Amino acid sequence: MRRLYGVKTEDYVLNVAGDRDYIQFIANSRSGQFFFYSHDGKYMIKTQTKEENKFLRRILPDYYKYMLANPDTLMTRFYGMHRVKMYHLRRKLHFVVMASVFDTPEKIHIMYDLKGSSVGRVASEKDRKTGGVLKDQDLVTDKQRFRVGPGRRDLFSTQIKKDAEFLSSLRIMDYSLLVGIHCRDRREQDAKEYAEELQQRVGELSNVTGARDKAAAAEQGSAENG
Repeated sequence: MRRLYGVKTEDYVLNVAGDRDYIQFIANSRSGQFFFYSHDGKYMIKTQTKEENKFLRRILPDYYKYMLANPDTLMTRFYGMHRVKMYHLRRKLHFVVMASVFDTPEKIHIMYDLKGSSVGRVASEKDRKTGGVLKDQDLVTDKQRFRVGPGRRDLFSTQIKKDAEFLSSLRIMDYSLLVGIHCRDRREQDAKEYAEELQQRVGELSNVTGARDKAAAAEQGSAENG
């Protein structure tokens, strides 16, 4: 899969197993699993249960053939499936590495997780206030419409139908379409917030460096006095 989408092994290893921290992603998934982004946002890492791990391995040959035959598929791109042995806890942790849907320089302001159902498909008030992932009923309430043009609309609809039929053939029914919206009219505000955040980080770094210099100078002074 990595060769298919031009992902270099060395870059992948540095991203997943390097010395950079992961960015935790708070999802409203009912699976109870943990989601993380790689430091650069290219990959999403999700922990797996043993059952999920076994199932993905079982469908992997069919999945790979489908991805190979459908370059425009909207299916998740799985780039790796790994296991970490934690001897101190006497357990093994399984996790899967996927291509991030939102690997883009543009900021995603609104996200929808769409299943094509109205039952229980409403985001909590907390998610709405904090910019969390919204659901099907929220899309209706917000009167949100997506305009992609007639040509792209037909391609999009055809591909979604093919993807859904493939998942159905594997007896999978719990899936959704993740949609991200970037609001062009908020770019100026985004740039201002980014500049303020950058300035704050520089200030924090300067404070840490200054504190270290003072500590080093004090230690040197003590040594000389001694």
